[in-house]
Amino acid sequence: MFRLHGVVFLLLSLAASSTVAQVFVPPGLEPGDSYHLVFVTSTTHHAVVDLAILDNYVQQRADATGTIDTTGVEWRVIASQGDLLPEEHARDHALVTAPVYRLDGAIVADGYDDLWNLNGDNDGLYNPISINEFGIEVDAWRVFTGSAGDGTASFPIGQWSHNIGVGSLDATSENWISNGSYSYWTVECHYYALSEELTVPGEPVDTDGDGLTDDEEAILGTDPNDPDTDDDGLLDGTEVDMADGSGCPDPLDPDSDGDSLLDGDEVEIGTCPCNPDTDEDGVNDNEDPLPTEPGVTSGYIEDYLRDMAAEIDLMELWLI
Repeated sequence: MFRLHGVVFLLLSLAASSTVAQVFVPPGLEPGDSYHLVFVTSTTHHAVVDLAILDNYVQQRADATGTIDTTGVEWRVIASQGDLLPEEHARDHALVTAPVYRLDGAIVADGYDDLWNLNGDNDGLYNPISINEFGIEVDAWRVFTGSAGDGTASFPIGQWSHNIGVGSLDATSENWISNGSYSYWTVECHYYALSEELTVPGEPVDTDGDGLTDDEEAILGTDPNDPDTDDDGLLDGTEVDMADGSGCPDPLDPDSDGDSLLDGDEVEIGTCPCNPDTDEDGVNDNEDPLPTEPGVTSGYIEDYLRDMAAEIDLMELWLI
């Protein structure tokens, strides 16, 4: 019995020690969403190195926390190198391809243009990169970056006889990456670290099965619980795919081209739901007996004239 208890205890111990922490997912993200994580190192390092060494440094800092699953996850330093080293810009070295979040869940930037202020709005970061790899606020301000505000090299890492560019980790303006320079031989500084692009595990949620995720429906304004929001006979996702960014057909408008035919009916009979006169013969699809063939039949003209005559016959005409 003692041996059995011992084996059970050993198995439980091994199971506990082999438990791997999950990659941190910022609140509000859904399965399938892409994102980056970012932190500022809790420790400091000098700048008499190249970016490869600093990448290894920030990777070790991430691995050391025990709170982030870094298995297979690559971390890179946000810094530029140059001078005696091959020039490499921070914005290329730590490439941003998705929204960026701190380890406390706060958003930093919507993406590449927002992080490097290339979108022209000059609104800076949403939040400063002041949280370290343990999720704790860092009580310091100086970060080695070797970069200008747009992420290009400025006083870069590798300038063996010059100052190194620094940023302020409490800043949301471009000072976060570019706020002066300091002598490499007199100081050590913190560094920013960016993860590779990560994806929230699981399948995106599509409650109504219309081919659009619930997140996409929230953006479009369609109903995530109704596969055909405008009741035109086409699934919301089908209309979005057909539109291919043009806005037509519109999943919120049952008659996108205003020809009195539902978009779904037009697809069924072969007319275009985005052109009221598919065959361009001057007669709208809802009146054209051959809406996909230019020209109209003699029977159509006869019926049209007959209807017009009937309407005239009903009029009270006075001859003066």
